[in-house]
Amino acid sequence: METKATPMDAFFTEDVVNNGIVFPLDRPDGTPTEHWLRLRGADSDAYKKAAAESNRRILEFSKDPEVNKKAAAFLATERDRMVAETVMGWSFEMPCTLENVMMFFKKAPHLLPVINSLVANRQSFFSHSSTSSTPTPEPSSS
Repeated sequence: METKATPMDAFFTEDVVNNGIVFPLDRPDGTPTEHWLRLRGADSDAYKKAAAESNRRILEFSKDPEVNKKAAAFLATERDRMVAETVMGWSFEMPCTLENVMMFFKKAPHLLPVINSLVANRQSFFSHSSTSSTPTPEPSSS
């Protein structure tokens, strides 16, 4: 049964944040490339699930008696994992898995703060100039 659109529908965000937007990748020197990432928003179902899992890992980690010695590295890894969880596809030939995305960000750390800011900014997903409607090849998915 088809549901009729209502005036409230204009405020719903679920489809946009779950379908993601395309983020073009430039080289570290700013040179544009043909590569891109498809990013889901911080309000997406997958991101919320990943955040809950991250909180669970942090709670488990905090039970470790050596926590103070390991805390900074662990929290940095969790922060990077949360950014990696926003990547739902990409233009590279290798599969877009969490492990591959984490490896990519480890070798291209300059992208982490940029992507983190982008996905946290809800307006990035709803701007009229958003890349969400840009036609791209089908992303590889995790």
